Amino acid sequence: MAHEPEDFITVEEAAERLRIGRSRAYLEARLYIATGGAQGIVPAMPVGRLYRVSVARLEEMAGGRLRSFHRADKDTGSTSDVEAMTKQASSDEPTGRRPRRTIGRTNPAAPRLFDI
Repeated sequence: MAHEPEDFITVEEAAERLRIGRSRAYLEARLYIATGGAQGIVPAMPVGRLYRVSVARLEEMAGGRLRSFHRADKDTGSTSDVEAMTKQASSDEPTGRRPRRTIGRTNPAAPRLFDI
């Protein structure tokens, strides 16, 4: 199914298209808004408490069309691949990593501070 082009996207989606991190994208969006567009690489506008990014302005600043990444495009694995990975992860063979330490776990043989 073909996706319709979007006029506005979220800052997170703009970050994916620009290949930058989410925090950096928000920093650049706030800088763009604060300076009236003089600085910042994410051309955002406030919509209430949210920020929206104009795709046309983003592509203009980037110098060309930016590819969008939809979740359907990212999902290239099949369910059989997931099942195989799950079986491999649940096997009894050691993985080479130390087991996680849980909070509150104590050695029952060790004396406690106030046990006298």
